Amino acid sequence: LNESKVVFRDPAGKIVQQRGSFGFLFFKQAVEARLLVAELPPNVVVARSIEGSFRDMQGRYELQPIPGGTRLSFIRSSLNWQIIWGTLVRFATTLRFP
Repeated sequence: LNESKVVFRDPAGKIVQQRGSFGFLFFKQAVEARLLVAELPPNVVVARSIEGSFRDMQGRYELQPIPGGTRLSFIRSSLNWQIIWGTLVRFATTLRFP
């Protein structure tokens, strides 16, 4: 990940632009993603790709207290996110980008 920036902020969520690359052995590929991100305090962040190299990328990050610290878990999900994303997708489709 070379760049990650919030390009739009609203109480309902954020749109984050990310750029970077990944590689394996001699193969290297540039990637770009625009993510719709919602924070569900105090311990969950959900993210879904709305544009870019990954067409079907969605998941959630969870912070869990453990003895001596905090565990950060990423859970890739194929669940139906209609309840969480319904409002955010309608919100995202009304945005105008320069």
